[in-house]
Amino acid sequence: MRTWEEDCKDNGAELACESVICTEEPDDEAKEACRGLGKILA
Repeated sequence: MRTWEEDCKDNGAELACESVICTEEPDDEAKEACRGLGKILA
């Protein structure tokens, strides 16, 4: 994921916020990060 972020930035993309990274089922921290991401994108 971090490589993808760097590729995007190197190609001029502006990311709305830091990516949410989780494996399998998200824990409470990842769920909260997803909610924050949704608020930024809405």
